[in-house]
Amino acid sequence: MKLIACVALLGLALAVPVAFQEAQQKVKVALYSEAYCPGCQQFITSTLRETVAAEGLLDIMEFQEVPYGNAHRRSGQVSCQHGARECEANKLEACFIHLYNFTVWFDAFECAETGDPLKLMESCVTKAGGNYAEVQDCYNGSLGDKLIDEAADQTDALSPPHKWVPWLTINDQHVDDIDNLLELVCDTYKGTKPAGCDGNLAKKNSHSVCFA
Repeated sequence: MKLIACVALLGLALAVPVAFQEAQQKVKVALYSEAYCPGCQQFITSTLRETVAAEGLLDIMEFQEVPYGNAHRRSGQVSCQHGARECEANKLEACFIHLYNFTVWFDAFECAETGDPLKLMESCVTKAGGNYAEVQDCYNGSLGDKLIDEAADQTDALSPPHKWVPWLTINDQHVDDIDNLLELVCDTYKGTKPAGCDGNLAKKNSHSVCFA
């Protein structure tokens, strides 16, 4: 009887940490977007910025930006919905996302999307604490091509395939109501909610889309 009781207690002791770990798992949020898409810019500079800035949200959310959008690859060449300027901006964004920590790259990213990304890119990266020469080296070298290929692969692997941008997934599942991103993240998280989840979670913003 003592052996059975010990085994049962051991099983309970092992189960509790597993359940705790599952509850504490961060919500995976991935945004698929492209430069020069007005709807992407609206979403990034309003709903997304507000969600990231909410107290404690980065403690429960793992955010990834995939800057490829509605681009296409043909014979190894990438063509973009908004032309060459979009392709250039997408690759530059992929580079500084790869090079810097979240605080730096997100500030640069959100800043660049407040207007013309190519015109703002250098000043935004510098203001955020990055080194634009490093970003240009990435863009002009093989690393930039590799990062865009990875973004293309990830976008092409979406199931269901994306129909527009901004396109959002939460825990690898597409969601339509992205203007309620803060509420979606808070509702999805299974652990103790941070203070940022206690405020007004009503929908505040709306955005247009760029169809694929």
